[in-house]
Amino acid sequence: MWWYLRRIESSPTDAKIVYLNIKTNRKFLESDVYSDVRKLYSYPVTIISDGIKNGEICEDISPYAARDILPAQWIIWSPGGF
Repeated sequence: MWWYLRRIESSPTDAKIVYLNIKTNRKFLESDVYSDVRKLYSYPVTIISDGIKNGEICEDISPYAARDILPAQWIIWSPGGF
């Protein structure tokens, strides 16, 4: 497990490529792991949306676009992450 997390941290672009490849697999989309991944990637959207509502982040920022440009390790190692 440590090796996989370390690999994601050291090569976030590679991790995104692997994720995109497995995301097209129907069995993966129906798995518990996929629902966990969706939940994990919703955290930054919620945080950014809250920042917009509180006036801490500009209103013209898309929470989804902002999440997509965050480095993968920020999402994975965030509180509530794996």
